[in-house]
Amino acid sequence: MVTADYYGKIQMLSLEIEGYVLSDGTACLSELGAAKLLGFGTRSVLDRIASNLWPKELGPCIGNGFELPQTMVKIIAPCPHNGLEIKIYTAQTINTIARAYATAYLQGSLRKNQLHIGLQCATLRNALADAALEQVIYDACQYKGQETLPQKIERYWKDHLFQELQAVLWQSIQNLYPDREDGKYRWIMANTYRWLYRLILGEEEYKAVNDAYQKAKKQKGGSGVCFHQFIEDAQKREDCKKLLKVFVAVIEKHANGKLPEEVRQMVEQFYELYQVA
Repeated sequence: MVTADYYGKIQMLSLEIEGYVLSDGTACLSELGAAKLLGFGTRSVLDRIASNLWPKELGPCIGNGFELPQTMVKIIAPCPHNGLEIKIYTAQTINTIARAYATAYLQGSLRKNQLHIGLQCATLRNALADAALEQVIYDACQYKGQETLPQKIERYWKDHLFQELQAVLWQSIQNLYPDREDGKYRWIMANTYRWLYRLILGEEEYKAVNDAYQKAKKQKGGSGVCFHQFIEDAQKREDCKKLLKVFVAVIEKHANGKLPEEVRQMVEQFYELYQVA
């Protein structure tokens, strides 16, 4: 029987994920870790996929004959779960699922309640590719950077997440206001972001973070600086991520003919649910 011989906690994408290396050298995540990384709200999604109950939107995006193995392994690694048997998912399997959701997301074929998963998978795969290429170059040049690999992945993931959100928001605003000038679109986008951050941070903390952001932006000439990088509280950064994911789904669904105030009210309702959860 294959066993989980090595154990570690991975801090990445504002998440703590449990990883294992099996006795045959296979890298994998726990079932809960895989669900978190892919943006699934529950592990039952993986069970449905394992039962070949793929969402129909993913049909054209998954390879023929793909099966999701649910492998049970016994943990012999020194860790809190030593002696238990758990379900694991290999890195290759997780990437296959992420590729299917990312492809469907980019093709615009996901349902509204799947958008946050598609966004997570698309930005995650882009971030992994960016960080891996950077690390290969560093290794070839024998250069040791200041960031760990998970830190690099998180930095690139946040950049891709905000770029994708901007693209969605931009298109939504154009649908809402087809006669507005280009400058007015940018003003609405800037206002929307400020409102989202104020909702999470509060006015006083928003001002402090914004001051730090504007100072860094001026020093670096406006490139490579993102507002969320200056939010020190990890939980609030996580709240930002959750709210922005929901906002993408809401704005996509209600971009045609809905007023921004109505959209904002819906986002506030979703945010209150997240706060309670």
